[in-house]
Amino acid sequence: MAHDGQKQLETAKDTAQANAGLEALGRALRISFTLLIVAMIVGVLVFLKRSVFEVDSRDEGLVLRFGALTGDPMGGQVLAPGVHMTFPSPIDEKIAVPVGLEQNVSTDTWFMYDDTTEIVPATIEPGVHGYALTGDMNMIHCRWVMAYKISDSIAYSFRVHRRAGEAGVTDAGQNPEMERLLACILRSAVVHAAGSMPVDAALLNRDGEFANRVEERVRAEARRLGLGIDVKRVTLDTGAAIPPLQTADAFDAVNRAEEERGRRRAEAENYATRKRNETSTAADRIMADANNYYEYQVNTVAAEADNFNKLYEEYRKNPDVVSQRLYEDTMQRVLAKLERKYVVEQGDGQQLRISLDPGLAKPDPETDAP
Repeated sequence: MAHDGQKQLETAKDTAQANAGLEALGRALRISFTLLIVAMIVGVLVFLKRSVFEVDSRDEGLVLRFGALTGDPMGGQVLAPGVHMTFPSPIDEKIAVPVGLEQNVSTDTWFMYDDTTEIVPATIEPGVHGYALTGDMNMIHCRWVMAYKISDSIAYSFRVHRRAGEAGVTDAGQNPEMERLLACILRSAVVHAAGSMPVDAALLNRDGEFANRVEERVRAEARRLGLGIDVKRVTLDTGAAIPPLQTADAFDAVNRAEEERGRRRAEAENYATRKRNETSTAADRIMADANNYYEYQVNTVAAEADNFNKLYEEYRKNPDVVSQRLYEDTMQRVLAKLERKYVVEQGDGQQLRISLDPGLAKPDPETDAP
């Protein structure tokens, strides 16, 4: 009996240990399953995050699947701004093309010195100091800046080699190879433009002629190579080409003489214009006076002719009356102009007093009686 009790005790002990192991295993399985679920959820979230391709409002998007461009070649390969679903890297590579961003490429290949340089070297050393040669074999210094925007996302992204970015997203705007190519095109255009014009035209850059030639050359080369860019402008960063510092004083003297000539010529042209205006005004005034005098004389003669015709008609009807009236009118006009008046005594002893002056005294009845 004692042996059976001990055996039962050992069996119960073994059963308790087995139950404890099963419980521990169950807990471990539950923890493992929970961790697996969490890992799956994290994996799904990571997959979704790496699959979402958000194209900025100023960008366009491209997607490469195993290196080939996805979408319809007739117009569905470029993604518009917004959220797009793709496969994560390395299945898909996403390219963001900043079509709305204006980018710049600059070059100072033909500039002699840095802005911080204070000491001007005595001579220009080829291969050390930058300079460009003009068509008349003179040297100039200049720095250039080209501004452009991407006009064709596919051509710009695949024309030159690019490096893939992190997380399978490539920023096509950060393309050192393209920047180097554009800098080479800009330098070539400057060499061609400078060699096709004399030094005076390059230095003065009248109406932007120098910059316009460089810009036209850059545009033509970018179109020929199909780079997918729109060249906005090409400008001289220095404002204009400058002569070598060793000869700057001589060039400045020439420029001052040109400016003085232009100033004096402008003054002469202004003086000539002012005199022409004054002469024209005087001529207009003389013509206006002549026209007025002409009209006055014509109107006066016409009025006198009309009066004469009317008087003549009256004379034909009553010649004596009209003759007497004309005589009296004539006498009044004549006597009005005389300073002295005379009294004529008639033969019958009476006096004929003609008083045409209002200030003349009236006759005295006593002294003037016959």
